[in-house]
Amino acid sequence: MTAEEVLAHIMQAGGRVIADPARPRVIVPLALKSLVLAHKAALRALVLQSNEVADPPPQTETREYAFPWPSALTGLGPHAVGPFDICSECSGWSWVRYGHTVLCLTCARHHLREGQSGREG
Repeated sequence: MTAEEVLAHIMQAGGRVIADPARPRVIVPLALKSLVLAHKAALRALVLQSNEVADPPPQTETREYAFPWPSALTGLGPHAVGPFDICSECSGWSWVRYGHTVLCLTCARHHLREGQSGREG
């Protein structure tokens, strides 16, 4: 089995490639771990090679990686996921936090609107 075939099999089973230039890696379903270990060197070379040829996204393009959640909130920090906890502004629950502040989607959107209206006024 070639590295390309192994990678295709991993992707079909729900795996994914993290194309981080500093540390590219493959997230693998546990059932395929032994297959990956048997082809580790070839897979690493393939991921590194595909990472070198891939064109980076244009710098002017903005992407919300966690849509519909804001990527960051002014004064709180970037979007992150943590343990399921109560929202710091209401009685809802969420996995999402901005800095150390846990927010549900409704409160995160409210905070985003408040931050934007504060800059305009």
